[in-house]
Amino acid sequence: MTLVNSTDRIAPVIDANLAVALDALLAEQSVTRAAARMRTSPAAMSRTLGRLRRLLQDPLLVRAGQTMVPTPRALALRDEAATVVRRLGALLTPAAGVDPATLRSTFSIQAADLVGAALATGLLTLAGREAPGISLRFRAEELEAGPALRDGRVDLEVGAIDHVDPETQVEELVTLRMTAAVRPGHPLTEGPLTAAR
Repeated sequence: MTLVNSTDRIAPVIDANLAVALDALLAEQSVTRAAARMRTSPAAMSRTLGRLRRLLQDPLLVRAGQTMVPTPRALALRDEAATVVRRLGALLTPAAGVDPATLRSTFSIQAADLVGAALATGLLTLAGREAPGISLRFRAEELEAGPALRDGRVDLEVGAIDHVDPETQVEELVTLRMTAAVRPGHPLTEGPLTAAR
């Protein structure tokens, strides 16, 4: 199985399990102990060692009496294999919550002028107290909801949004009741007021 990278060269598929097994084998220098560490059978670990030997074109561990010793290539790979496994672990570990006090960034908020003005004071106060390293930049609302958010020009959009892209996370903040004021005798006072009228 192969992957094609951005430069159109064929690269071997990387099996993360092999990296973890290589780290265990090089650290333990024993198929049995590496198998115990990986919670697998010695036979399965022996087969994995065979795959690694073929892939890396090196015996990696060779028998010396009752023990196995690493080859020079294995010694050269040992620290790198351990680093790769640590990085994989960090990559696949759920992230802790973001600490707002450590953020250093500018966030763009798109909202109608009235909404932006109503939110600005509270948001700036909250940001100053909880996240002093951030800046807030308010942008005027665009005619069509969504493109600025989708294109990455803004981080947050506040407004009446009628169409939401599937990748957009939406949370209802408030439901507003609208009131219309017209002069006496205006045609809109005749019959029910609808969006179409």
